[in-house]
Amino acid sequence: MSDIVKAVARGTLFGGTVECFVLEDERRVISVGGMRSALSASGKGPFDRYLARLSDDFASLAVPPDILVSPPEGRGPARCFSAAFLIDVANAYVCALARGELRAEQLHMAVAASAILTSTAKVGIEALIDEATGFQEIRGKDHLARLYTRYIAAEMTRWDCVWSRDIVVPLCRVLGIRYAAGRLPAPLSAAMNRIYRLIFGDAIIDEIKRRNPDPHFKSNHHQLIKHRPQLRSDLETVSVIARTSRSAAEFWNRVNVAFQGGPLQLWLGGAA
Repeated sequence: MSDIVKAVARGTLFGGTVECFVLEDERRVISVGGMRSALSASGKGPFDRYLARLSDDFASLAVPPDILVSPPEGRGPARCFSAAFLIDVANAYVCALARGELRAEQLHMAVAASAILTSTAKVGIEALIDEATGFQEIRGKDHLARLYTRYIAAEMTRWDCVWSRDIVVPLCRVLGIRYAAGRLPAPLSAAMNRIYRLIFGDAIIDEIKRRNPDPHFKSNHHQLIKHRPQLRSDLETVSVIARTSRSAAEFWNRVNVAFQGGPLQLWLGGAA
């Protein structure tokens, strides 16, 4: 059984129907029931079934482990998911809607997903939860320093491949960059930097570059990033968006929506 994590603040989103928490380690989470409510999903079965109904292009979008949360008021633990997971599922349903892949009984979830994406995203959801729980008022002035501690390792960790072929190939395709195999193409580096900034924000990436001013093989920026499994999950999301986008403009718009809360556009036609 998973360890129970203490919440320091609780609130509700979207008119009071979606319960959310800020945990003592500053993760933001949404209750499983709240996740279903946000997406207008019926039933109480495993959340996997809502993803299983999507096309194979979204196969890598896996349900994350439950987080057992002890609410501040002391009642029994609540089963929660990472808040960012809501945005991943919403993005998948909106994309499937744009491609005409949903059945009639799934359309109401796509409508709910579109409403979610117009109001929030992976960074925006944290701001909404901070406001709903009142956490923004109790957060200390040393927030930036704690943000560095949360995301940046004190020293270089071991090197491993985070930009796998499964990510690079669809990314190069949608961005019009020539790539067959082997060494990553030089034009891809600017796109990778842009993606890192969309995922982590400028403050984190600027600090990593300050600490590692001369990146090279086995001394790469990603070796200073903590929570490597979460980074891989975020890059899987980028890969899904790349595989299901029809143009570079659509890709960047959807990545911006997924991680920074930019305005959503539905790309129903050909390349933009």
